[in-house]
Amino acid sequence: MLATDPVAFDNRLNEGEGQPGQVIFQDTSRWHNDVAPIGVDTAKAKQLLGEANAVGFDFQIGYVNSVADVVKRLYADRAPPVPQIVGPTMWL
Repeated sequence: MLATDPVAFDNRLNEGEGQPGQVIFQDTSRWHNDVAPIGVDTAKAKQLLGEANAVGFDFQIGYVNSVADVVKRLYADRAPPVPQIVGPTMWL
């Protein structure tokens, strides 16, 4: 992630209690390897986003804080609108 500061990301998402870095698997993982991370290069990130935007690519980045947020985004935010009563209504 060229534009993401791992320490800032950890502070925001894990209250600074995580293991900030750019490797896929930390060195404590049995899947850790010697592939070097790409590093942080905000100028390159802006260049690549500009190139992508020039050909019509656009997107938004979002994140969730909890399982409740995931459920809300999956179901409540995408629920069909409640039908509205149109026209005269008779109550019995």
